[in-house]
Amino acid sequence: MAVCDGTIFPATDTHFVCTGGGDQGNGQVWAYDPVARRSPCWWNRPAGRVLDNPDNITVGPDGAHYMCEDGGGEQFVVGVDDDGNLFKFAATIY
Repeated sequence: MAVCDGTIFPATDTHFVCTGGGDQGNGQVWAYDPVARRSPCWWNRPAGRVLDNPDNITVGPDGAHYMCEDGGGEQFVVGVDDDGNLFKFAATIY
């Protein structure tokens, strides 16, 4: 596994991002289930630019997971809903 960055602790599973994980090295989200004692990949970046090296992660009041991109060029806070769909939430400026 590549660099593990952000971690959140929602009610059931612990989610963490692997900034350079996946077949293309552009990010994955993992979920650790303490009851089952396993850590399946919760989201894996498909082909094409969808999420650029996710870094920090949190859960919003809407239940979606939000991650800051940490790649190059234009970056966003990107959300993932329960169905695994990604959406741009906000552009980051720094």
